[in-house]
Amino acid sequence: MFCPDCKYEFAPHTRRCSDCGADLVEELPQQPPVARLPVGGRVPTEADELVTVSTSNLPGAVAMARSLLDATGFWHECEGLALYHFGYATPVVIRVQRRDLSEVKELLSGLESVSPNKLGGMV
Repeated sequence: MFCPDCKYEFAPHTRRCSDCGADLVEELPQQPPVARLPVGGRVPTEADELVTVSTSNLPGAVAMARSLLDATGFWHECEGLALYHFGYATPVVIRVQRRDLSEVKELLSGLESVSPNKLGGMV
């Protein structure tokens, strides 16, 4: 059983959501995927130039930078993230579109622990 509002799953005998009180349903309706376009622009194409804004193997710095970029809608890619999640000390390279570079640098420099001078190897 699922809550159609909270999307939580409940035991089969449960009839109401313990959080919001909604009647539960047996299956959640299929939701179309949400396209995530950046606030400041569009998803890059092959013609767009990507530039490195960060290279770091510091878990906190990588997580904070990614979180900020996600929250503000700047398109970015992370190279080396798969190995990073498996515990390898491989630096993660974060790239953004060249046209967003100055805004992204300003955004990241606003956080002391993620400033361009403290991420380690940041270009």
